[in-house]
Amino acid sequence: MTWKTALETLGWLCFAGGMWAYSYSFDTGYNVYELGIAHWPRAVLIFMIVTALLHCVESYLQNRKNTKITSVSDQASELNKPLQTEGGSSYRMRVGFTFVLPVIYLWLIPRAGYFITTPFFLGGYIYLFGQRKLRQVFVPTIIVYLFLLLIFSKVLYVPLPTGNWPIFYDLSNSILVFLGSG
Repeated sequence: MTWKTALETLGWLCFAGGMWAYSYSFDTGYNVYELGIAHWPRAVLIFMIVTALLHCVESYLQNRKNTKITSVSDQASELNKPLQTEGGSSYRMRVGFTFVLPVIYLWLIPRAGYFITTPFFLGGYIYLFGQRKLRQVFVPTIIVYLFLLLIFSKVLYVPLPTGNWPIFYDLSNSILVFLGSG
């Protein structure tokens, strides 16, 4: 593991620890939920901590794998390889859509609702990052979407936007009733 990765991991852990300490100021006696008002930010912080630690472990394993280059000629050939970069208009469009897609998603959420727009956003991002087979776009989209619904609706009790466009509002409310949250 490099010092840069260790410093980055330490930074994320310190940030999450500081936010965890700050989350105690949220508990002001208004326990609307069984676990208290600060439980969902703490769940996000736990996810952040786990992700930082997994990134650190991944970096360590990758660095260990790269040190297995034994001969000097192997090292020289690795250093002399040209960088593989993408170029062209399709690459620029993909990079552009990486920034445009969340803006469209954020614009649609108050209008069409979280329940309808999120699967299209997730599927769009999976497609945008190179997955072209329908099954490999559809299955992870559904799994992540159902996981998010479970976490936000049943565990964290976060009210998600239902939208204000009539058809989307009705569909979102139907999903809420199905989940038992409405």
